[in-house]
Parts: sequence; C-alpha cells; structure tokens
Amino acid sequence: MREYAGTSLTGPLNWYRNIDRNWALTAAWETAKITPPALMLAGDRDPVISWFDPVRLEASMRSVISDLRGFRLLPGAGHWVQQERPEEINAALVDFAGATS
Repeated sequence: MREYAGTSLTGPLNWYRNIDRNWALTAAWETAKITPPALMLAGDRDPVISWFDPVRLEASMRSVISDLRGFRLLPGAGHWVQQERPEEINAALVDFAGATS
C-alpha cells in the first residue's frame, strides 16, 4: 500500500458520490456524436463490460462514434487492462496513434 501513502481516494470517490449531478450536467450532450478517432480496449472479465453483449456493445458504440477504429476485449483481463496487460495495451495504443497521425 506504499503506492497510496500520502494520497487520497477522495477525488475518485467524489465522481461516484456526485454521479446523479454529473449525469444532469452532461444531459445536453446525450445525443452528441463522437467524431475523433477512437479505440475501445477492455477486458472480457471487466465487471462493467460483462453486463453487455459484446456484439451489441460494439454496435451501440459504432452508432455514436463515427470513427471507431477498433473494439477489442482482451481475453481473461479485468477492469484494469492497462495494469494487467501493459504490453498489449501499449502496442495497441502505439498502433492506434500511428494510424491516426
């Protein structure tokens, strides 16, 4: 737990404490399309992602993200893919950055 010494989880927790207000504040963008190039990387064991059928999730994302360049669920990975699979995530991000430049 040395990593967290001298830090606080107050900021991250406040996002969840304020979720209803955050939802209301962003309501104006409910129908907005996302136009920059985008890449979706997640773990197939992520409890948030696991609520959704992957095919329907990708289709839903493509309906609002006009330039979704990739949709990958990493087998066996959970919520913290950048920590669980750093090499794969870094390679995917480097490829994505090279393709968008």
